[in-house]
Amino acid sequence: MNIIPLTTADFVAADHCTLHGERARHVREVLKSTVGDTLKVGLVDGLLGSATITGFADDGSLLLAVQLTDPPPAPLPLTLLLALPRPKMLGRLLRDVASLGVKQIHLFQSDKVEKSYWQTPSLAPAYVHDKLVEGLAQARDTVLPAIHQHRRFGELLADVLPALLQTHTGIIADPFSPGASIGPQTRALALAIGPEGGFTPQERQQLLDAGCQPLWLGSRILRVETAVHVAIGRLGPTMPASP
Repeated sequence: MNIIPLTTADFVAADHCTLHGERARHVREVLKSTVGDTLKVGLVDGLLGSATITGFADDGSLLLAVQLTDPPPAPLPLTLLLALPRPKMLGRLLRDVASLGVKQIHLFQSDKVEKSYWQTPSLAPAYVHDKLVEGLAQARDTVLPAIHQHRRFGELLADVLPALLQTHTGIIADPFSPGASIGPQTRALALAIGPEGGFTPQERQQLLDAGCQPLWLGSRILRVETAVHVAIGRLGPTMPASP
């Protein structure tokens, strides 16, 4: 953790809170902090700041005096449209894209996505929340990304893309457009990444017909989690400055 994440439930007064569980253990055993030490903290969906340890309770919890003064970093001007990945990969991806500053994530069904993936415990709200907070703590951010689920590809095409492309430049990571790149943009980006086996030819054409531009990531076949990182890295220099 590069900040200790706080929630409103931790606060016992306007500027004092109590930490329990894993966060308290991390401070004691990993950071090896003691009374009087100062920690970097951030209130989830709130401000960043610092906290001074004022005491340790008998149950192992920490008592903190908190000052929250600084805004979180600007979000990445990119919306991620991600075919639902394998359950073992999902948590890592959510953590990583949260740390990169992505604030809108659309998970959707694709022909090559096993429908059983939607039943995974990795989509349980508590698990998703924990992974997102883990990513925020890594990046010293506090603003939780919004997760949207679309269990039909048609829903993405009919209900999501038309509105999104009014304000975003649509991009599809596409292995069938060698050399395709994206120039500097004045609008935010909407990046579509297919499943492990790729989009079907029909899905690919539907995304292109909807107005998405192809982005070639090279001749190698990449895992989804690798493709997400590579694509965002490629698009970084093209993005408009964050507000």
